[in-house]
Amino acid sequence: MAIQKDTEFIGKIENLIYYKWRDLYCIRTAPSLVRQTDATKKAALNFGKVSSRSKLLRKLLDQLIANPRDGEMQKRLKKALWASIEFAESDNDDFLNHPLMGFRFNEALALEECLGFKPQISAEAEGHIRVKIPDINPVELIRAPAGTNRVQLEIKSISFSFDHVHSYYNTGAIFDIPYINATHSGMSTDLVIQHQTPCNVLLVAALAFFQEDTRLERPGYKPVEVVGVFGWK
Repeated sequence: MAIQKDTEFIGKIENLIYYKWRDLYCIRTAPSLVRQTDATKKAALNFGKVSSRSKLLRKLLDQLIANPRDGEMQKRLKKALWASIEFAESDNDDFLNHPLMGFRFNEALALEECLGFKPQISAEAEGHIRVKIPDINPVELIRAPAGTNRVQLEIKSISFSFDHVHSYYNTGAIFDIPYINATHSGMSTDLVIQHQTPCNVLLVAALAFFQEDTRLERPGYKPVEVVGVFGWK
């Protein structure tokens, strides 16, 4: 900003703007015009998509995530979502290597550190996913805090799209497993997934430990992880 001397002009001459500020007549240069390229427009659009979908996922999972406002987790999630857009644009259908596969909402505790088996997840048809737990000995295959008498494995399904603002959230399934040193029979359930194509479907597993009827809420007891990713076009 410069102050006019011996003039009291208000207006614009070429790239200079003459204006009054309080009791002073001043001069400043006009801002240069920034032209957006196709690449910068696309980057801005994708940034908006990533931010909104990150907020959506954290909102839908806030009852399971130990700290939904964790800044580092949010950075990792946005990075994975950005990579997911690139994955979709590449027409890659290797969803076992999808950027969101295995994403941990609680980075301090991986699901495999507590769970000695993997839920079996398969897409039976578009809109239908089967989740199965095999026969297990809970004490041998689940690492639980002392005093645990029951373990709960919850599977949440979330369908969302980068192309549409619509998203659908399904409660999914809850498997109650008594924490006993004996064989516990396997269980399975079929999930009907509400969705609008094209969409991504995330299967998120959350493990909870109970002592009597009290759920342990400390972050060190709350692994939450993406265990399945599907894409329907």
